[in-house]
Amino acid sequence: MTVNQKIIAAISPIVDIEPVVYTGTKTTYAIFEFLPDEVIVSGDDDASLDLLSPRIHLFCPVSSDPEALRKSIRIALKKAGFTYPTITQTYESDTKLHHIIFDCEMLRASERE
Repeated sequence: MTVNQKIIAAISPIVDIEPVVYTGTKTTYAIFEFLPDEVIVSGDDDASLDLLSPRIHLFCPVSSDPEALRKSIRIALKKAGFTYPTITQTYESDTKLHHIIFDCEMLRASERE
């Protein structure tokens, strides 16, 4: 299973989620992207492990209380094998939406030639 598939499998039972751009019609949804990969272990000038850093963005209307969603997503990501996410919550005045950002990490074996 790819990392994208793991994210989607973990979050989709909670809220609609798509990579990068949401194309659906729900008012509560999530998207995800990746921060640049980082090689954390190398030997003989060859990468062994990559640290992947997905960032999940949850958007929901101000009329909703995002506490339960925030808790459910954090737990789902941890159960899917990601580190316990740090959360940043903001409000977007132009869209009138809560914007909740989950930052987490996962190790993956580096690609080999």
